[in-house]
This record gives sequence, C-alpha cells and structure tokens, in this order.
Amino acid sequence: MAALRCAATRRAAHASALCLRRRAAAPSGLGGHRASSAAAPAALALALQRSAPLPSRERWAALHALCPPAPRRPTLPPEALEPVPPEILTPLLEQTLAELPSYGGADVAAAAGGLAALRAQSAEECEQAWARLEEHAVGLASAQAIEPADAAATLLAFSRAHKPLPRLCHALAFALQPRLAELSADGLCDVALAYAISFSRFPDEMADFASRGVRLPRRPLAALARDALLPRLTAASNFHLVHAAFAFVLLRLVNPLVFDAVSAVASARLGSFTPTELMRLVALCTMPMHVNSPFAQLVFDEVQHRLADFPPVEMVRAVHGLVHARRDEEHLFLKAAALLRPHLRELEPMYLSKLAWSLAKASITPPGLFEELAESLAPGLDELTAYHLTLVAWSFAVVDLPSKALFFAREGEDSAFVRCLSAHPLNAFDNASSLRLYQWMAWREEIRAREASERKGTHDGEGGILAMTPLPFELQHICSEYLKTAQSEPQRAHKAQQHFTRFVCKHLSHCLTNVQPEVRTDLGYSLDLVVTASDGKPVAIEFDGPYHYVGFSKRLNGNTLLKQRQIRAAGWRLLSIPYWEWTRQDLPPEDRLRYRQEYLLRRLNLIVHGADPMI
Repeated sequence: MAALRCAATRRAAHASALCLRRRAAAPSGLGGHRASSAAAPAALALALQRSAPLPSRERWAALHALCPPAPRRPTLPPEALEPVPPEILTPLLEQTLAELPSYGGADVAAAAGGLAALRAQSAEECEQAWARLEEHAVGLASAQAIEPADAAATLLAFSRAHKPLPRLCHALAFALQPRLAELSADGLCDVALAYAISFSRFPDEMADFASRGVRLPRRPLAALARDALLPRLTAASNFHLVHAAFAFVLLRLVNPLVFDAVSAVASARLGSFTPTELMRLVALCTMPMHVNSPFAQLVFDEVQHRLADFPPVEMVRAVHGLVHARRDEEHLFLKAAALLRPHLRELEPMYLSKLAWSLAKASITPPGLFEELAESLAPGLDELTAYHLTLVAWSFAVVDLPSKALFFAREGEDSAFVRCLSAHPLNAFDNASSLRLYQWMAWREEIRAREASERKGTHDGEGGILAMTPLPFELQHICSEYLKTAQSEPQRAHKAQQHFTRFVCKHLSHCLTNVQPEVRTDLGYSLDLVVTASDGKPVAIEFDGPYHYVGFSKRLNGNTLLKQRQIRAAGWRLLSIPYWEWTRQDLPPEDRLRYRQEYLLRRLNLIVHGADPMI
C-alpha cells in the first residue's frame, strides 16, 4: 500500500507541475488563467510535503516539470511566468543539502538538471546548492563512482546554468574519457555541447584554470566524443544532432568528414526540425568552407520556406547568420523584414540592433522599416552593450536616417544614444566598434553640413530646435586615433584592389595624368587611386572587388555604400569600378588591355561631365 501511495503522490506532483507549465506557456492576455493557475504550486507543494519517501531525483524531476522552459528570449513578459514558490523551493534545497553526502551520480544529475531550470528565478537561493553539488560531483568523478550517462548529464546541466566550473569539467572529463563508448549517441552529443558552452562562454576562467598547471582536455575529449559519435549519428535525435553540430562549430572541430556525416543524416530530416534546430544547422552551413555547399543551400531554402513559422528571435538569427556569411538571400531578407514588422516591439533591443545591422549590411531597406526600428529601439537603448550601440549607430549611418528619437536632443542636452554610450567604459569599445563610431561621427558632420546648406534645422514639434549630439571628447579621441592606423576594409578585399592599382600604374599610366596610388583622405579613408581628369581636377578611383558586394550579387553592401557616400560628401568626385566590368576574363590578353584603357577613359570622361551612371 505504501508503494501505491508513493506512486500516486508522484503522479499527482508531476501532473500538477505539468498543469502549471502548460498554463505558463499559454498565449499572452491570460489574466484569468494566471489566477486559476495559482492553485498548481500549492498542489505540488502539498504533494512534495507528503512525498518524503520519494527518491531525490524524483522530487527534482517534479520540480523540473513545474518550471517553464527557459529560452534565451521568453515569449511572455516576466510577470506572466510563475516563479517557484518558496514553500516548494526552500524545503527541497534543504533536503538536497542534507542528503547530498548519500547522493549517487543519478541523483547529482537530477539535482543539477533541476537547478539549471531554476537559474533565472532563484539564482541566489541556489548558489550554495550549486557549490556543494560541484564538490560532491568532483568527488564522485575522482573515485570513478559516476556512470558516463550521469556524468554527461551533470556536465551539460552545469554548462547550461552558465557555471564557469573548470574544476568540474576537468574531473568529469577524465571520468568520461575511458568510457565514452558506453554513452548513447545523445549522451555523446551532450558531452560535446557541454564543453562547447563552457569554453565559449567562459574562455578566461578556463584559461586561468589551465594556467595553474591543470591540463584541461578541451579538444581531446570533444574530439573523442565527435569521433565516437560519427558512426552512430543516425541514432541521435534531431535535438542532439543539431546541437552536436553546433558544438563542433564552436569548438572548431568541423572537418569535411564531420560536415558530410551531419549533412547526410540531416538532409533526410530537414522537414522535421524545429525553427531553433534549423538555426543550429544554419550556424554549421554559414562556415566559410561550407556556405556554398549543396547542403547549405538545402538548409537555406528550408528556412525561407518555413520562415513564417519562426519565432521573431529565430528570424533575426537567420537573417544575421546569413548576412554574416555573405550570403545573398535577398528574397529571404525581404520576407523576414515583412514578417518581423508587426513584432518589432516584442524583440529585445539586442535583437533589434542585430536586425538593423544585418539589413543595413545587406542593403535591404524597405520603406519605413528603419523608422519603425528606431521607435522600437529608443525605449531600450540603455539595455544595449557598447558593441550593440555601435551596431545601431553604424546601421542608421548606412541608411542615412537621422532619427530624432535616437540621436537628437535640445541644445545643451545629450541625446539618448550619447547618454547610453557614455555609461560604458572606454575599454568597452574595441577596434571594430571604434571604426563604426568614427563613421557615425563623419555621418553627423554630413547631416550638419546638409542642414546648413539647406538652412533647415530639426525641430521637436514644440517649436524647439534639436541638435545631433556629438560623442564625448574621450570617445572621439579613441575613434580618431584608431583610424590613423586601421584600414577601412578587410585585408582580403585589399588583394584585388592592390592588383587593380598595380595594373593601372604599370599599363595605363601613360594615358592618365598624375596617378597617385593609395591616397588617404582627411576622413581617414584610403582611396585606391587619385588621377587628374581632363578638366584638371582630381578624381578618386575605387575598385569594388567581390567583398564590396552582398554575396555574389551586383548589390553593393552597406560598408561600401557608406564609404562611397561619405567620400562624395567630403567633396571628392568618385569613380567606382565594379570588378565584373573590369576583369573581363573572356577577352584575350591584348584585347583586355585595350578594353580596360577605353573603359577607364570613358568613365572618367563621364565623371567630368557629371553623367556617370554609377553615381
């Protein structure tokens, strides 16, 4: 009878927890539902209080079911998610600490999984339990008293709770290493993912631990897990398959064998992956060596086909990943922009900044979208990191949209954007961020010059005049100093430009006047060539190689558009030469030389007469 009562209690606890979990995850606008769900925690508390005979792992499993899922971006506001009540959490933590010396590996794994589910709700209350669990798990691992499946589950729980615990990773790694073959395919995936999370989130802590003389098997264990997994990859669930692939990306363990194995299994399952799982495959497919593979195209097509089913956050990640990989998926970008417009205010400011950067970088500017982005960003600017603030600055400079909500303030006041920038220490701005801010500073001067020439100011709607607030002096100095030594384009792009410059200087200088290679402007931009045109005035010549365009399209990317606009705004006449018009590999060498000479002179003549179609 006692066993029957115990089983009934277990079922009641689990059912109560699942009831609350379903209600917590229901659509918004649930005032009545939230009130009716208040009885669920009490029911579970009563069930747990009566379940002292239940094993620890089953109590934790019941609590785990109570907790709502913890995605990176909840779909509900925090107040819509029920916290775990103290009458449940406090006794459970006390029981756990009291019973911990008797815990085996399965109990440790269950408790760690339950604590990981609570990480966003009860961090302070759980810290002592985390520390004691780590100490006990290390002891079990050192004594080889933990089963591989429990070690893998514990490792993953600690990493998902964002615990920088190199000591635990070290101990569990050496307990796992000789017994990896005993793990299931999903367990092997968990090991790889746990190490990827730990090393990507806490590289400094891990490096510091290693520097004290303890060898951390970072790549060896993950590589062993990878090698053990590949022959059994078909046995992995969708979730574990894509997360293992993502882990190998983070740990730089992807080779052609791994990519081929993952793509062979995933190709047959594409239609069954969730949006989040598809995004893990996008991370794999956007690696430079795989981005143009047939499997990558299959994944990108599947994303576009199912984009309407993606949560807004996953849409942003899809666009950001593809733009970062230099893919020209214009139809997907436009579709995502249209689908996201009604949901902009639901997105965290971080995702809004990534969306703005991605669309600006890919030269995707649907009418009115950036105005809506500005309105959605303004209330949450103070939540952005220095890095994300510079993404916002650069994006609006590219699309040339001086938003009053972001960048303007009354005379003597700082704009919301400048106030938020000033809140970050100067060392928070790396070289790339400094370059973006420098370009924003140049854009600000462009706006001021435009307003002065048009004798038109910006007003606040109440008769007051607004000004585009400058950056703090210290930050201006850092950005200016960086640009003195930094190049404006990636080094890969320079190779094609330097070849163009050498060719013109060697073969075409006889038909040009005063050829000057690599001229740096007052703004800090480097021009490929400056020549004197037939009217005696200088013309800047820029060779636009493949990296100046979005993927393999003929659409200039945001970096190039901004640079060219700012060069022209500074008073330069600019001749932009697309690489496909210049190379003409289809012509014989002798014809190619003559063609290039005629092409360059014709374009220069058009520039002189103000009729160049590229302007």
